[in-house]
Amino acid sequence: MKFFVAAFAGGVAVLASASASAQTGNWYGTVSAPVIRQTNTDYNSGNINPQAQPSGTVITSTSWYATYSGAPAGMSFKITHCRTSGSICAPLSGFNSGSTNFHAGVGSLQPFFFRVRVNSTSTQVLSSSMVSTPLQLTVNYSY
Repeated sequence: MKFFVAAFAGGVAVLASASASAQTGNWYGTVSAPVIRQTNTDYNSGNINPQAQPSGTVITSTSWYATYSGAPAGMSFKITHCRTSGSICAPLSGFNSGSTNFHAGVGSLQPFFFRVRVNSTSTQVLSSSMVSTPLQLTVNYSY
Protein backbone atom coordinates (compact mmCIF):
# COMPACT_ATOMS: atom_id res chain seq x y z
CA MET A 1 0.00 0.00 0.00
CA LYS A 2 1.43 3.39 -0.99
CA PHE A 3 0.49 6.58 0.82
CA PHE A 4 0.47 10.05 -0.64
CA VAL A 5 0.15 13.27 1.29
CA ALA A 6 -1.67 16.14 -0.36
CA ALA A 7 -1.69 19.63 1.09
CA PHE A 8 -4.59 21.94 0.47
CA ALA A 9 -5.91 25.11 2.03
CA GLY A 10 -7.15 24.36 5.52
CA GLY A 11 -5.50 20.96 6.03
CA VAL A 12 -3.66 17.88 4.85
CA ALA A 13 -5.19 14.74 3.39
CA VAL A 14 -3.60 11.29 3.32
CA LEU A 15 -4.57 9.30 0.27
CA ALA A 16 -4.03 5.54 -0.01
CA SER A 17 -3.37 3.83 -3.30
CA ALA A 18 -3.36 0.06 -3.57
CA SER A 19 -0.91 -1.42 -6.03
CA ALA A 20 -3.05 -3.41 -8.47
CA SER A 21 -0.92 -6.32 -9.63
CA ALA A 22 -2.61 -8.56 -12.16
CA GLN A 23 -3.01 -12.15 -11.10
CA THR A 24 -2.31 -14.89 -13.61
CA GLY A 25 -3.30 -18.48 -14.22
CA ASN A 26 -3.93 -20.95 -17.01
CA TRP A 27 -6.12 -23.78 -18.14
CA TYR A 28 -5.01 -26.84 -20.06
CA GLY A 29 -6.90 -29.25 -22.27
CA THR A 30 -6.41 -32.09 -24.71
CA VAL A 31 -8.43 -33.37 -27.64
CA SER A 32 -8.13 -36.30 -30.04
CA ALA A 33 -6.11 -35.34 -33.08
CA PRO A 34 -7.70 -35.52 -36.51
CA VAL A 35 -6.08 -37.97 -38.93
CA ILE A 36 -4.74 -36.29 -42.07
CA ARG A 37 -5.56 -38.45 -45.10
CA GLN A 38 -5.19 -36.07 -48.06
CA THR A 39 -3.54 -32.79 -48.95
CA ASN A 40 -5.14 -29.34 -49.22
CA THR A 41 -7.95 -30.29 -46.85
CA ASP A 42 -8.66 -28.76 -43.44
CA TYR A 43 -9.14 -31.29 -40.64
CA ASN A 44 -10.70 -29.96 -37.43
CA SER A 45 -10.49 -31.51 -33.99
CA GLY A 46 -13.33 -31.54 -31.51
CA ASN A 47 -13.60 -28.72 -28.98
CA ILE A 48 -11.32 -28.25 -26.00
CA ASN A 49 -13.52 -26.80 -23.27
CA PRO A 50 -12.14 -24.41 -20.65
CA GLN A 51 -11.59 -25.45 -17.07
CA ALA A 52 -12.96 -23.52 -14.09
CA GLN A 53 -11.35 -20.12 -13.59
CA PRO A 54 -12.07 -16.81 -11.90
CA SER A 55 -14.54 -14.51 -13.65
CA GLY A 56 -13.19 -11.69 -15.79
CA THR A 57 -10.09 -13.52 -17.02
CA VAL A 58 -8.52 -12.47 -20.33
CA ILE A 59 -6.06 -14.40 -22.46
CA THR A 60 -2.42 -13.33 -22.38
CA SER A 61 -1.04 -16.15 -24.57
CA THR A 62 -1.71 -19.68 -25.76
CA SER A 63 0.62 -22.59 -26.44
CA TRP A 64 0.10 -25.91 -28.22
CA TYR A 65 1.75 -29.30 -28.62
CA ALA A 66 1.21 -32.07 -31.17
CA THR A 67 3.24 -35.04 -32.44
CA TYR A 68 2.44 -35.19 -36.16
CA SER A 69 5.27 -36.50 -38.32
CA GLY A 70 6.69 -34.12 -40.86
CA ALA A 71 4.89 -33.68 -44.18
CA PRO A 72 6.06 -35.74 -47.15
CA ALA A 73 8.73 -34.21 -49.39
CA GLY A 74 7.48 -31.21 -51.37
CA MET A 75 4.54 -30.63 -49.00
CA SER A 76 4.12 -28.48 -45.90
CA PHE A 77 2.42 -29.33 -42.60
CA LYS A 78 0.28 -26.62 -40.97
CA ILE A 79 -1.45 -26.45 -37.58
CA THR A 80 -3.41 -23.73 -35.83
CA HIS A 81 -5.84 -23.37 -32.96
CA CYS A 82 -9.09 -21.45 -33.16
CA ARG A 83 -11.69 -19.96 -30.85
CA THR A 84 -14.96 -21.73 -31.59
CA SER A 85 -16.84 -18.43 -31.41
CA GLY A 86 -16.47 -17.10 -34.94
CA SER A 87 -13.77 -19.67 -35.83
CA ILE A 88 -11.09 -17.05 -35.20
CA CYS A 89 -7.76 -18.83 -35.75
CA ALA A 90 -4.19 -17.96 -34.92
CA PRO A 91 -1.97 -17.85 -38.02
CA LEU A 92 -1.02 -21.28 -39.34
CA SER A 93 2.27 -22.67 -38.08
CA GLY A 94 4.47 -25.37 -39.54
CA PHE A 95 5.53 -26.53 -36.10
CA ASN A 96 4.13 -29.13 -33.70
CA SER A 97 4.62 -26.82 -30.73
CA GLY A 98 4.82 -23.15 -30.00
CA SER A 99 3.10 -20.20 -28.40
CA THR A 100 1.41 -17.03 -29.55
CA ASN A 101 -0.30 -13.95 -28.15
CA PHE A 102 -2.69 -13.81 -31.15
CA HIS A 103 -5.75 -14.35 -28.90
CA ALA A 104 -4.52 -11.94 -26.17
CA GLY A 105 -7.08 -9.59 -24.67
CA VAL A 106 -10.20 -11.70 -25.23
CA GLY A 107 -12.05 -13.63 -22.53
CA SER A 108 -10.41 -16.94 -21.68
CA LEU A 109 -13.61 -18.77 -20.72
CA GLN A 110 -14.32 -20.15 -24.20
CA PRO A 111 -13.65 -23.37 -26.11
CA PHE A 112 -11.00 -23.85 -28.78
CA PHE A 113 -10.35 -26.39 -31.53
CA PHE A 114 -7.37 -27.30 -33.71
CA ARG A 115 -7.20 -27.16 -37.50
CA VAL A 116 -4.50 -29.12 -39.33
CA ARG A 117 -3.65 -29.61 -42.99
CA VAL A 118 -0.91 -30.61 -45.40
CA ASN A 119 -0.43 -28.22 -48.31
CA SER A 120 0.65 -29.44 -51.73
CA THR A 121 0.57 -28.15 -55.30
CA SER A 122 -2.31 -30.55 -56.00
CA THR A 123 -4.85 -32.41 -53.88
CA GLN A 124 -3.90 -36.03 -53.38
CA VAL A 125 -4.48 -38.90 -50.98
CA LEU A 126 -1.45 -39.43 -48.77
CA SER A 127 0.28 -42.81 -49.11
CA SER A 128 0.35 -42.98 -45.31
CA SER A 129 -2.08 -41.10 -43.02
CA MET A 130 -0.56 -38.60 -40.61
CA VAL A 131 -1.54 -39.15 -36.97
CA SER A 132 -0.70 -37.53 -33.64
CA THR A 133 -1.14 -38.25 -29.97
CA PRO A 134 -3.86 -36.04 -28.42
CA LEU A 135 -3.39 -32.36 -29.19
CA GLN A 136 -2.64 -30.16 -26.17
CA LEU A 137 -3.52 -26.52 -25.58
CA THR A 138 -2.63 -24.24 -22.68
CA VAL A 139 -4.46 -20.92 -22.32
CA ASN A 140 -2.63 -18.42 -20.09
CA TYR A 141 -4.73 -15.62 -18.62
CA SER A 142 -4.69 -12.67 -16.26
CA TYR A 143 -7.39 -11.02 -14.14
